Amino acid sequence: MYHTAVWTDAEDLFTFGAGLWGKLGHGGEQDEYVPAPRLVSPLVEVLTEGRRWSVHRQGMYTPLWTEAEELFIFGDGRCGRLGHGRIQDELVPRPVA
Repeated sequence: MYHTAVWTDAEDLFTFGAGLWGKLGHGGEQDEYVPAPRLVSPLVEVLTEGRRWSVHRQGMYTPLWTEAEELFIFGDGRCGRLGHGRIQDELVPRPVA
C-alpha cells in the first residue's frame, strides 16, 4: 500500500511511495520518496506504439490497461492475484494473457 501512480498529458507514467513487492514497476522493491516521482521506464517502448493507457493503484499491485483491452499488472504476486499463473512478484509491468 502507500504508493501513488501519476499519468501525465505527455503519456508518461510516474510512480512513487512504498516499493514493496515491485508495485512501482521500476524493476526493484526500493521505496521512491525523494527527490521526485520516477518514470516507469519499461512502459516507454509500449507507449511509443501509440497505445492509450489507464492506470489504477490497488495497494499491493498496480494494473494498467489499454484502449485495446490489453492488461498489464505488476506488484505483489502472492496467491496468484496478478493473473500470470504464478505466485512471484512482478517488478516491472507484465502483460496478462
